[in-house]
Amino acid sequence: MKTPRRPIELLGFFGLTLLLGSCGNPLSQFTTKLTVSVSAPTQLTAGTCGSSHAIELTLMAVDGTTAIVASVDTVVSPTLSNGGSPLNTADFYSDPTCQDSSLSFTVKAGSTKVTLYPKVKLAGSPSFAFASTQLSVAGTWTPTVTAATLGGLKWKTYPGILTTQVANAVFTSNPAVQFTDAYGNEITDTCCSVQLTAYTDGTCTTVVPSTGVAPALYGTLSAGTNPISTPANGLATFSNVRFNNFGTIYLKTSVSGTTSSYTSPCLGPFTVLP
Repeated sequence: MKTPRRPIELLGFFGLTLLLGSCGNPLSQFTTKLTVSVSAPTQLTAGTCGSSHAIELTLMAVDGTTAIVASVDTVVSPTLSNGGSPLNTADFYSDPTCQDSSLSFTVKAGSTKVTLYPKVKLAGSPSFAFASTQLSVAGTWTPTVTAATLGGLKWKTYPGILTTQVANAVFTSNPAVQFTDAYGNEITDTCCSVQLTAYTDGTCTTVVPSTGVAPALYGTLSAGTNPISTPANGLATFSNVRFNNFGTIYLKTSVSGTTSSYTSPCLGPFTVLP
């Protein structure tokens, strides 16, 4: 008569929950647990990395205090807890300088743990799971991540014009852009001014000249306020936008008042009729 298996047990450690079954476990003949120990605060800033953010994955016995030495290499992989790839949300590294990224980490045979270093890019409360096919592990880590400093601009409302748009007619929608960090997280910084500019080309390289001779493209893009200084909550909305001549233009915004240059993506073409 077989000895009944120990039931699956639940372990909470530093706000992390791990679940592990005993079937096929190469590490011991009894139910084991994988403790995920986070030696850093769960409050993080997007894009930061270092030894203070270390995550330790430690193999523990059922008593929760005795480390189990791995008899074979045990591979653990971080994923989003919904089963998706974490690549757009975070990178994980094997070194505290965050140079050597990896999709999996190994508790080596003869060892009790492996240490990895996360660089979370998505602000909010992303939840990560740590899984091992060898141990049937399911566990989660949910840090609170705040956006980093100013690092870009993104369109919140695209400019809109009619197919019959004519010179000096107001655009049908007010274009708006939001300050972001380098990872696209919205920030409410009011440090700088934002300028909306018309260009002659699809890469927004050449500014439309204000004067010229037809058939060359020239004219003036105007708005109620342009540039917008210290936009509230980092959101710059341009109203009463119009172009006073005919032709095809492209639009882009840029930040001034900072040592770095940040721009929104180039949009267009927008065709204005005579």
